[in-house]
Amino acid sequence: MKPKQLKVSTKALKALQNEKKILDVVREYPDGAYPKGIALQTGINHNTVRSACIRLAEKGGLKIHPVHRGMYLLVDNDGHGVFSFGFHNAELFYQSETPLVEHQLKVENSLNSLFKYRFIAGVESKKASMRLSTKYPFNISSLGLAVEIFRRIMEKELGIIVSDKEVWISCIEFNKDYPNLKLEGVNCITWDEMISQFKLYNKTKGLREEYRIKIPFNYEWMNKLFNNSFATAESMALMERNDKKIDSIIKMINKLNMKVNWLCDNSHKDNKMKVEKSSLF
Repeated sequence: MKPKQLKVSTKALKALQNEKKILDVVREYPDGAYPKGIALQTGINHNTVRSACIRLAEKGGLKIHPVHRGMYLLVDNDGHGVFSFGFHNAELFYQSETPLVEHQLKVENSLNSLFKYRFIAGVESKKASMRLSTKYPFNISSLGLAVEIFRRIMEKELGIIVSDKEVWISCIEFNKDYPNLKLEGVNCITWDEMISQFKLYNKTKGLREEYRIKIPFNYEWMNKLFNNSFATAESMALMERNDKKIDSIIKMINKLNMKVNWLCDNSHKDNKMKVEKSSLF
């Protein structure tokens, strides 16, 4: 059976590819770069580069130079921005309370050279998932494109419109490479947290920094990563989990209160009947 083709806006794809080229150029100039210079190096129209730089500044990938007007800096020159991390593999999924399909549904395709994807909803399954794979690191800020494809398949094939909160992400590792850097004396440093794992290890051409998320998280939480650090987002996730635990404890307490009230009412009725019986004698 021939895989079903999914149409993706070529305009959005072109904008994504342009942004990647712009970031690659600015990364080579720690002191900043002008749109005109970026346009010359990339071959992209000057006005297109200017518009793309404004978008990237809004997203957090670039920032306006504090002194030189019209110049842009890469955000992670000053800090450790999540925007500069990439990933090779990930899984998106949607969890339903009822079975989604009567017969197995499978959609396999690729989006040019960016990534391959495989969407599966099993027979009588309550879960629909889409596995992503890419040969080269996929920019984390472009994860939204994969989420949009997942949404379109869900709507087209299953008739379900899903929100950011309903799209879950699992099996994902964020990484960033530093050429010409090496760990001396050890090959790997690992730091385990409750919901994530941090690693520094040697690769053939340099050093790799890696974050592995241990628990699934929704795309709404992913958006928080773009505006905060991994540690901040991890704290948010822990707070969300604690809120759910508190809600379940409150529900349990309410049930116990209902049982106590019921027992008190029945005990009061029993005592009243005993008093009435004793008065007869």
